[in-house]
Amino acid sequence: MLFFVSQVQAQSSSKHKKGVAWLSPQAAQARLQVAQKPLLIDVYTTWCQYCRLMDATIWRHDSVAAYVAEYFIAIKFDAESKVPVSWQGTEYLYQPRFKVHQLAVNWLQGNMVYPSTVLVPPEGAAQVIPGALKVAEVETLLKYYGSGAYLQTRFEDFKQAFFPSW
Repeated sequence: MLFFVSQVQAQSSSKHKKGVAWLSPQAAQARLQVAQKPLLIDVYTTWCQYCRLMDATIWRHDSVAAYVAEYFIAIKFDAESKVPVSWQGTEYLYQPRFKVHQLAVNWLQGNMVYPSTVLVPPEGAAQVIPGALKVAEVETLLKYYGSGAYLQTRFEDFKQAFFPSW
């Protein structure tokens, strides 16, 4: 009986462990050349407790992962990565003096809060959302950008009329 219960728990938890299929910045750039989708960028650090919490809950939520897979190109980026990254023709490096990667500074527009979620529509300016988010907040943001509502509707108006379902 104990074996059966552990098997069911393992199968159940493995379904929820899949989560968002994150890409590296390099892989995302290649995908951007093919698909005109908004970018979803999760900027995190390895020591950040709230980053780990979002990774274990929000980014592994089945509905979030499915929606992101269909409507976004998703990048997960360690703000303290020491690996040089070429992004849109510019080479970004780790800055040891500040213990941060230049690309993270660029994406977060200098507001170094972890975790931060960055949404970049194919046409338009990047929106940086600092701090940990709840599923309902993520759903609102994802559907605002994923549906293209950002092209016609102010976010505040969209948010007032939106009813989360996840």
